[in-house]
Amino acid sequence: MRNLMFGVCIAPYRIDLYNYLYTHFNCEIYFQYEDMILQNFNMESLYNQCCYKPHFLKCRTLGRRNIVHGLRKIIKKYCPEYIFVPEFSILTIQVLLIKYLYNYKYKVISICDDSYDMLMGNDFSIQHRWARRIITPLLDNLFLVDNRVHVWYQKHYKKGVWMPIISDDIKARRIYEALLPLSVKINRDYGLEGYKVILFVGRLVALKNVSSLIKAYSPLKQMAKLVIIGDGECRGDLEKLDRKLETKAIFVGRKEGDELLAWYNIADIFVLPSVQEAFGAVTNEALLAGCYTLVSEKAGSSSIIHSGFNGEIFNPHSTIELTQLLKIQINKLDSKDNIKLKDNLMPYSFVNMLDRALQGIVGS
Repeated sequence: MRNLMFGVCIAPYRIDLYNYLYTHFNCEIYFQYEDMILQNFNMESLYNQCCYKPHFLKCRTLGRRNIVHGLRKIIKKYCPEYIFVPEFSILTIQVLLIKYLYNYKYKVISICDDSYDMLMGNDFSIQHRWARRIITPLLDNLFLVDNRVHVWYQKHYKKGVWMPIISDDIKARRIYEALLPLSVKINRDYGLEGYKVILFVGRLVALKNVSSLIKAYSPLKQMAKLVIIGDGECRGDLEKLDRKLETKAIFVGRKEGDELLAWYNIADIFVLPSVQEAFGAVTNEALLAGCYTLVSEKAGSSSIIHSGFNGEIFNPHSTIELTQLLKIQINKLDSKDNIKLKDNLMPYSFVNMLDRALQGIVGS
């Protein structure tokens, strides 16, 4: 008997979770897709980080939806006690239907990325909102990435455990330390030696609200450098705005792996200004590297920000508020002589959080 984890696809911010479920919760790992649809990650590098051999589900397209074939056969093979499923998807509905049609006793656990803002009406789609309402009562429990969402689910459904999207902190700290020489080189190559650095990482699309960050930074351009990592449909407009305001932000383009992580060693302040964000795994990456992190109140990752300790939460529609927060933090920073490993500002341990979440699942 083995438990099952059915995911959409592997993602960098879920690697440690899947590895832990495989090694500590007796899970076989299955994915619907071999790569991420909206992100162009180096999939070979991601799979090399897995401690398991991933399996792939057989899917067929029905209209705009993908239906998994052979699902009951997989479930019969492993006789699981627990099956983890992605949110309120068609795959989740299939797993629930098989459970009730064949009177199976396994428990269905949804891994749900909803932020509190989405829960309060700012969903990505009406379909998602209705799927949540219909499917949640049928689930045995949920992993919830936003603590405010966890509180809401407990109040309305008496179910749900909090498990933010975080990575193995011990492993991450070793990586950041090992990348210091690369960080020093990048810092020198971009002419950032001696400068205080504000960093954004993400897709350059409207929901990320990078234009507000550029506007908020504009009055402070003599005090620090702004580095923007990512690419997307809004890049051209953002570069025009940068030229108009003469902010001279550094557009690095899209980075991943070591070339991305090395930038967190360089940055002093990290900003996530999204107007809609399920979680924002970059917040965890920034905190693990010791970046003081300013996070939009719309993002689920605001639940791992402790004001005054590791960052601040702000209204993404107020550039004035963001400017004030940036100015206060820039003034607190010491002069920057060299690149060194900063203190870890992540307030939660990956293993402790996941063990507690799994105990909550088993205890339910």
